[in-house]
Amino acid sequence: MTDQLEEEWELIKELLQVLGPFEEATRYLDDSYYATHSLMHRVVKELKPIFQPNQVNDEFYNIENHDAFDDYEEEELQNEQS
Repeated sequence: MTDQLEEEWELIKELLQVLGPFEEATRYLDDSYYATHSLMHRVVKELKPIFQPNQVNDEFYNIENHDAFDDYEEEELQNEQS
């Protein structure tokens, strides 16, 4: 195998690791007989820790510790309290 081909296979393996959880979540929601919105919170809760970095230097990356998942969770909490 050439070096380039080996690098491509390594990239494919890494992509499978990243995309695999999304495939599982999609299949779970697709197979559901219930409204998918009610299941979304559970799926988001399971996906979030997989893709959350272990340690981030906020000054280096110039980012906040806030994401769309946080917005969704805050909205769900407000809806539950209403």
